[in-house]
Amino acid sequence: MSSSLLEARAIPWIAWQLELDGFLRWNYTVWPTDPLRKISYHNPFFPAGDTNFVYPGRDGRPLLSLRYKLLQKGIRDYEIIARYVREGGDRAHLETRLQSVLRWRSPADLHRDARRRVEELISLDERDYDGVIAELLTVLAAGSEAR
Repeated sequence: MSSSLLEARAIPWIAWQLELDGFLRWNYTVWPTDPLRKISYHNPFFPAGDTNFVYPGRDGRPLLSLRYKLLQKGIRDYEIIARYVREGGDRAHLETRLQSVLRWRSPADLHRDARRRVEELISLDERDYDGVIAELLTVLAAGSEAR
């Protein structure tokens, strides 16, 4: 695979920062003709695993991928961020902390150079994501105890 798994976790963070209410993934089930024998889709253009959130199961039900699981984790992160803001969390501090994960400041930064490498746009270190979320959860827990 050539894409970092953390790209899937970053999607909800990007949606938060851009104030989007969702995202459309073009390749949820981009499978080749016989995916149980050969999962690559137009290899080498799309290496195996880079295009799939789910895989086809033998019984016709989708099999969840690690990308899908990290997307779920990112959605959980989004909900924690939203709760932090709803409960009066310091927005300026949040924006500063989000910079450790999202390495751009405005939507214009994303469009300036379409050839920027992913590590210039988002952190590829899971500890950055976990650190922000742990901090927000600590603040939320302290607020709950104070009530």
